[in-house]
Amino acid sequence: MSTPLARKVFELFGKPQLAEQTRSAAPSLVTGPEAARSQTEETRPYLTTQGELILPCDCAPRYRYWAAGQSVAATLWELNGPPEVWRRYTDVPYGPVQ
Repeated sequence: MSTPLARKVFELFGKPQLAEQTRSAAPSLVTGPEAARSQTEETRPYLTTQGELILPCDCAPRYRYWAAGQSVAATLWELNGPPEVWRRYTDVPYGPVQ
C-alpha cells in the first residue's frame, strides 16, 4: 500500500518505518509527452492471449455494456474476437452486430 491513507494509518499505529517505506514507494507522476498522450487516448478493451475480454475501469463509456454502452458482442466484433471467445461471452450468433 502506497497511498497517503496507508501512510497515515502506519503513522497512527506507531509504525513510522512503514510510513516512510510507503512514502518512498509512491508512484511517480507521468509528465511530458506521455501525460498528454494518456489524456487524449481513450482506454479500450482488449483480449488476453488466453482469450479473456478485459474491460478496464477507465474504458470509454461506449464499451460499458452495464451502463447502456454497446453490447459485449459488438465489442468482441470490434476487437476481432475469434468464434471460440465469442461463444464464451455471448449467445448472439457470431458476426457483425447492429
